[in-house]
Amino acid sequence: MAKQELPTDRAMADLPATQSLLRGPRVHIRPTMNRDLDELYRRSSDLQSRGRWFPIGVRSEAAFQASYAKDGRWGDDLGIMQVIQNSDEAFVGYVSFEHVVADIDEINLGYFTYPEFRGQGYASEATRLLVEFLFATRRDMNRAALYIHPDNAASLRLAERCGFTYEGRIREGWFNLGEWHDLLVYGLLRRELRDGRPPAPMNR
Repeated sequence: MAKQELPTDRAMADLPATQSLLRGPRVHIRPTMNRDLDELYRRSSDLQSRGRWFPIGVRSEAAFQASYAKDGRWGDDLGIMQVIQNSDEAFVGYVSFEHVVADIDEINLGYFTYPEFRGQGYASEATRLLVEFLFATRRDMNRAALYIHPDNAASLRLAERCGFTYEGRIREGWFNLGEWHDLLVYGLLRRELRDGRPPAPMNR
């Protein structure tokens, strides 16, 4: 079966990596603002919208607001940016990063798209924007990493579109819905993004 090309695929391919760090053809990413909190908490409390591949933990509204009050949800080791549609400023989802191990120059990436925007390439576009921004602003980052469930076909396609390379499998590294799950590791090096030549995918 031929792979469907989304509108963002060609548009992002035509953009120089340095043209825009935070704005793409259809979405832009920005820090969380105080005015966002009510809608974001409402959406985060909707467990049915999370799908099979997202953790189902919940937080109180007070804890949610306290995390924003601490650092605006953007710190040295953990950060979240909102994904906003250019045409109407609608919330599409969010992208995030986490620096897990202090002695390793790797940043783990995350993303979430709200149900009405899924399957349209928004997560790929926003992830690419986040990667470019982090590589441009962090000297302690030489690689970006994605950890993906083997059955999560949408995220596997995202990794391919964004130029990530399959690097291996973590056995039973994620606990969700009462079970331990394997995860596939995908990586993107700083020089690969700069050169615009992602390596060929490896067999899983």
